[in-house]
Amino acid sequence: MTAANRKRVSSMLVLVAIGAAAFAIDEQSKGSYEGSTWDVTIAWLVGLGCLGGLAFLGRDPEDRASEPEAEPWLTPFNVAGGWILAVAAAARLVALSRFPTAIDPDEGTFLLQARRARLGTLPNPWGTGVLTSPDGYYAWEGRFSALFGNGIGAYRTLSAVLGIVTVRLSGHYLPLGT
Repeated sequence: MTAANRKRVSSMLVLVAIGAAAFAIDEQSKGSYEGSTWDVTIAWLVGLGCLGGLAFLGRDPEDRASEPEAEPWLTPFNVAGGWILAVAAAARLVALSRFPTAIDPDEGTFLLQARRARLGTLPNPWGTGVLTSPDGYYAWEGRFSALFGNGIGAYRTLSAVLGIVTVRLSGHYLPLGT
């Protein structure tokens, strides 16, 4: 695929993903909290598919070919990245059940959704729930939390792990050192 075609396809995928998200938000705002519908679910999956397509396209091979040869792994940039990842992990994993000390209404609602998923009473894990957030996340959070017990920290663990992975991936894919 030529660079011009790659840019056109990437732009179209981004626009379709934004359109699908806008459609899903608009449809969800018309319905009730429990009224998750297939049109919202399909729009959500289309948006995810477009973002997956962007990931599949990746970077232009000519850009990758012009990169310098691989350097040793122990560079100042990698050491700094390791420290950033360690701080991110510590900030997310230390005392999950203790900090924050209060559960705000949003977190409480999300935790209840995860508990419903864990108990098998979440009506449709492919729909959208509170604040148009996907119930599929709460289904995973509920099952993942079962590995760590019944406390509040168990329900916060998946979010913490995903936060650490996000920090790691942003350090890998963003051109911070260029």
